[in-house]
Amino acid sequence: MRTNSLLALLLLIGCSSPEPIRRQAGESVSLPTGPYGRLSWVPKGEEAEFVPARPVEVVLGNGVRVLLLPDRSRPVVDCTVRLSTGKWHDPRGKTGAAELTAELLRSGGSEQWPGDRLDEELAFRGARLETKATFFDSQIRAVCLKEDFQDIFGMLADVLKNPVFPQEKVSLALEQAMAEVRQRNDDPQSAATREARRAFFGKMDSRSRRMELKELATFGMEDFADFHRENYGSRGAMISVVGDFDSDELLLTLRNEFESWPVQTASAEEVVLVSPRSKGGRIFLADREDVNQTEVRFFLEGVRRDHPDYPALRLASYILGTGGFTNRMMKEVRVVRGLAYWAMAQWSPEWLHEGVFVAASATKSETTAEIIMTMQSVMKEFLKSGIGRKEFDEARDRMLHAEVFSVDTSREVLTRAADLRFHSYPWNYYDQLSRMTLQLKPADVLAAARRHLNPDNLTLFVMGNSANFERPLQEFGTLIPWNDSESLAVKGENVLPRMKVTEDRAAGEELRLRLLASHGGAVAIENAGALSWTSVQGKASRELTFLFPTTLRETSMLGQNQQVSVISEDGGWASSTVGTRAMDSEQHQQSLHALSVSFPAVLLALARGEFLVSSAADQRLLLSHEDGRVIRLELTESGLIRKISTPLGSFQYSGYALFHGLQLPTRGIQEETKQEEYWSQWQVNPTVSPDWFLYPTDG
Repeated sequence: MRTNSLLALLLLIGCSSPEPIRRQAGESVSLPTGPYGRLSWVPKGEEAEFVPARPVEVVLGNGVRVLLLPDRSRPVVDCTVRLSTGKWHDPRGKTGAAELTAELLRSGGSEQWPGDRLDEELAFRGARLETKATFFDSQIRAVCLKEDFQDIFGMLADVLKNPVFPQEKVSLALEQAMAEVRQRNDDPQSAATREARRAFFGKMDSRSRRMELKELATFGMEDFADFHRENYGSRGAMISVVGDFDSDELLLTLRNEFESWPVQTASAEEVVLVSPRSKGGRIFLADREDVNQTEVRFFLEGVRRDHPDYPALRLASYILGTGGFTNRMMKEVRVVRGLAYWAMAQWSPEWLHEGVFVAASATKSETTAEIIMTMQSVMKEFLKSGIGRKEFDEARDRMLHAEVFSVDTSREVLTRAADLRFHSYPWNYYDQLSRMTLQLKPADVLAAARRHLNPDNLTLFVMGNSANFERPLQEFGTLIPWNDSESLAVKGENVLPRMKVTEDRAAGEELRLRLLASHGGAVAIENAGALSWTSVQGKASRELTFLFPTTLRETSMLGQNQQVSVISEDGGWASSTVGTRAMDSEQHQQSLHALSVSFPAVLLALARGEFLVSSAADQRLLLSHEDGRVIRLELTESGLIRKISTPLGSFQYSGYALFHGLQLPTRGIQEETKQEEYWSQWQVNPTVSPDWFLYPTDG
């Protein structure tokens, strides 16, 4: 940098005067006027647009994708194998399986390369072999000198495909995990973020589950061997390599090692795409007497990275709460009011599912209410006053100029490209994002923020010592104590006490949550206001559309004859080629009752908490409704509904498959009559016309 400045100065001097400039000691000399009397006058050449190198993509015969990015600048090769299994795929009751399996691949090694021998060999060669599991994937990465790559890659492949799980390594990994669980609340900042996500998503949601001591105590060697066998395979796998290599030789090595790699036996998972819709006025309080600082978290549903509003929301985040010390949240909370060292607010999108909007800070206990009000006022003022042109231009320029630091090494270029391809995003996603950002105007950013941010609808999570708060949190909304047991709402009460429940009630609630999680998650089921499916019984087929809680349309086909019938709270009717007839009162009530104990109605009502639940036996639930319904459920070991028993009869369900994020049955048997039904083409929230449920007018 100093050399370039000196050359520029010499250029100015040389171009402006043929005579050398002489001065006495202490005498100041100014540059003479002339065509280049100022640095800004020096002509600039056209700047070429910076375009990061694009990896070469190859697909092996079994579907494994390969990304290659040669880089001859250093004699190093960096290889990562990414698998489509992660924390999201932890079996119910075995939270931590993906993370611990990945860890044990490295520490346990294989029969040929046990973990301790692997450590020695890697240290001798100055190489690295690393494993990890994220929410959506598991990765194994090797970094080594060019001349060692064949040997190190062989170790990687052997450990990945043929791991062993020695008891001593399993015991050590579990002991370390248990120690982390015991210490996880020592850092209030990370504890508050974790628990706030659990409060927002739900404790059983895959995006917020945490390891528990009682679950870790059940793990054995066979659990990790089973998880590896069922979830590690070629389906959805990707190999990315950057460094000094010959592409043809490397491809041959990859084909020999991975082209015959079979797919994993576990079925492909479908990601829950939506985030919970925040319910305004809720305040979760994690009351801790051992802290003198309060952690504050606001949550609201967010967007995916491919949402049309994301470019505007990314810039809105920069202005509101992520742009260094210049963002509005930081300036008001720290600089103006001196309430906290840090504060932030941003939309945090995800690749596959909606992310969240989160605003966070921490303050001393005595200013808890003040910082909550301040953060709320900053968000409201942002939406009300808009964005000035100068503020907008400076934020956009800083944000876009910082992009170059995301691709200033070949490794970063490849990692970013691999993220795009792994999640099925286009190569030019970031180019599109930058171009769309350049086209934004202040009004566009403000309009997007107003569409996606309602400060009155935020979920608030507070962790601190409430005895020292300057004002009670009840003034801000309905207070929900947050601890390791579920909090139960009491109508008419502003503060929700920790209610004592019987063991049967507690066991029932735990089993209910497990059932909902196994069927796709409480949030996804609760958001399913309608279901449609096809039912075949013998030679008869039916198309059914169910609107929760009491409406069903059924189109029956037997040969060439079609009949349409509708049941709703208001009445029921059936229409065929011979005309339309209304149900009498008794038929209507019987039909409504049968509908209320059907599989779709029971599942959706459970998600909405409409049953009082209890359990006095393993895998069995007793459901009681205020309308008098009593239903008994038997569950499979994985938590799916095996059997529903009602006064109308008992029905068994099997053949579960994933449909639009929900696990739904494909086969049912009426126990008393032994009649079988086969269900298919399930649709969640299908397009429904109101006309379908209107009483038809013949002729």
